[in-house]
Amino acid sequence: YSAVPTNGDGDFDFTRSTSATRVNKDGLIEEVAVNVPRLDYSDGGCPSLLLEPTSSNLIPYSEDFSDASWTKFGGGTGVVPIVTLNQGISPDGTNNATRIEFSIAAGTTASDQSIVVDNVTVPSGYTTQKSIYLKSNTSNSYDLIIYESTSASGTNVKKITVTTEWKRFVVYGAVSSTTSGLAFGLRNVNVNGISQSADVLVYGAQLESGSFPTSYIPNYGTAAGITRVAETANGAGDAS
Repeated sequence: YSAVPTNGDGDFDFTRSTSATRVNKDGLIEEVAVNVPRLDYSDGGCPSLLLEPTSSNLIPYSEDFSDASWTKFGGGTGVVPIVTLNQGISPDGTNNATRIEFSIAAGTTASDQSIVVDNVTVPSGYTTQKSIYLKSNTSNSYDLIIYESTSASGTNVKKITVTTEWKRFVVYGAVSSTTSGLAFGLRNVNVNGISQSADVLVYGAQLESGSFPTSYIPNYGTAAGITRVAETANGAGDAS
């Protein structure tokens, strides 16, 4: 047993002038108020103090996939994806996950596609981190693609497997032009074994600039992006 000092010795001086999110002890994403430290349980077990740099989510409707800023595209044998709001419990513990149904029927070529895309504008030369939470809406797993450093007109894609558990999928890459969208769905381009149909739940899309992905920053319609400012924690004394 050791006594806890009450005179402030060893206390951190913590600041963050915006709200932010963390993963709480129940494994759910929750918002933390201004100037409140984030004890994050992303790795389970004991929490860690989450300290992140300034970052902005440039996707204007990160949870509303029915918004017109999200283009739903079908080509060849593919159909326009069907988007239905509030169809499941999302990673924040509420019934706000969006159901998206994709299909390319028996299509096998790059022309056969069923895609959802948000083409946000990112300055050339940026390194982008794109992330989205996905989960199967059935008992099946599905193989989709998510576009990396180009918009949905490109062919630089990554194959992902969506299972019955929520997972945050992240891709990154340098932007060679001023458009770099977050796009995902079904298309046989540069990968093999894509599902012919998929019924998935989605939540929390994010596109940010930086060398690594940061915690989720909700954006409810701000075209210029929503920013979480950097945190500082100082004044705890010496290294011990």
